[in-house]
Amino acid sequence: MKKHISKFIMMIPIIPVLVIAVFLMVIISGAPPHHYPPDSDEINGPESSEGAENGTGNSEDIIENPFDEPDSEDPHISENPFDPDNIIDPPKPDEPDEQDDSAEPPQLTPPEPTPPPEEEIFSISQLNTGLTRQLDRIAEQYNVVAASLVVYDGNLRDYYTYEYGYRTLSARRPVDVDTKFRVASLSKLVAVMCAMSLVEAGTLDLDADISDYLGYSVRNPGFPDAKITTRMLIQHTSSLYDSNQYVNAGNRNSVSTAKRLLDTGVCYEDWAPGTEFEYSNFGYSILGLVCENISGKRFNTLARDVIFLPLGIDAAFLPSTLIERTNIAAIYGSEHYQRRSIQAQLTSGDSSAGGSDHNQVPGNLMINIIDYTKILTALGNGGILDDVRILSEESVREIHNTNSETEWYIQGLSTRYQNDPEIPLLSSFWHTGSAWGVFAQFNYYIGNGINRGVVIITTGASTDRLENGMVEVCTDMSVLALRLLD
Repeated sequence: MKKHISKFIMMIPIIPVLVIAVFLMVIISGAPPHHYPPDSDEINGPESSEGAENGTGNSEDIIENPFDEPDSEDPHISENPFDPDNIIDPPKPDEPDEQDDSAEPPQLTPPEPTPPPEEEIFSISQLNTGLTRQLDRIAEQYNVVAASLVVYDGNLRDYYTYEYGYRTLSARRPVDVDTKFRVASLSKLVAVMCAMSLVEAGTLDLDADISDYLGYSVRNPGFPDAKITTRMLIQHTSSLYDSNQYVNAGNRNSVSTAKRLLDTGVCYEDWAPGTEFEYSNFGYSILGLVCENISGKRFNTLARDVIFLPLGIDAAFLPSTLIERTNIAAIYGSEHYQRRSIQAQLTSGDSSAGGSDHNQVPGNLMINIIDYTKILTALGNGGILDDVRILSEESVREIHNTNSETEWYIQGLSTRYQNDPEIPLLSSFWHTGSAWGVFAQFNYYIGNGINRGVVIITTGASTDRLENGMVEVCTDMSVLALRLLD
């Protein structure tokens, strides 16, 4: 026993030498140290799993590093970072080339300044596809046969147009921007502009008794002392109304027919002129007669001379006098039956009985959407369009002077203004038109540098009027278009 202990004691000094020898053999053989997951966020590079895949390594020794990035193609990454042959010296900074002191120094050209980005300006014409699809859905919802729409801004140099459906269902002729429509009561605004041209000429006083211009006394039988004025005719406060006798009169363009209706008292309300509002087509027919008597011209000729020719517009209250008559929309009712053919519209009002077409004034204007928009644009510009003045600024202010209040809106000279808290976009000057299946409407904004609006004409729509008097299909389209402008 003592012998074995003494041998062990003699080996103690040799143990450290053996440990050191084993350690040196490991380093010389190049064997990698045991791989442990890092203790910090520092990543040392991906470890190879070659040994495990070949069955030569111990799979328990391969510990996945969740921080490893995908394998790199970088040759600087060595399988064994301890291998001296794989150590890469860090790159040396580029040494400057030897300079030739005799050479002239290079001329430095300053870089061209980067121009500022152009300001992106919104254009109505950019609306296009998105708005068109949405308008199509509204047209389909109301079962429209034909529709034409313009959204405009400024001097009609920036605008968007929309056309839908067919001029005639039988021939399937599509509507385009040049298609002419009967615009029903949108005609009344043009009639007022014609009257204002006579005011500017000094031949018409809006507040004078119309008896002075017609050559005979015009009185509501219930109020014989109350005069009826041209302003009252325009603002629908004259106490004249569309009685059955007027509606069913055989030849309403006849001057004698108009006088008979006025004389017999069958077209008067039971309230005094100027005290209440009652929408009256007959009143505008008498307005046309007043303008004819003052100007000595048929109303269609007067409108041509003071509005259409100066603005370069092909429009007419007598459609047979149009220059271009091959692109006209027939009028369809809500069940898509034809209420007025193209031919019937072209011959409307052609009777020359008494040399008058005053009864065309309330709603027989035929015009395309762009030409009607020119008229609105001129009003928004204070009576001028492309350096052509058709009315004075004073006349335009008078047209927009909303001094006759109704239940739903304030009535100006043919234009209406409504401040609508529920639909602020419709707080605008506006008017509607409906006859035989035509539904039309304009909404426009002027003042403070703004001159923009929407004009819509449709036929064949299954639609009603809203409580405020606007047309459903036209209002839906207007709100959509104006929202995109706002």
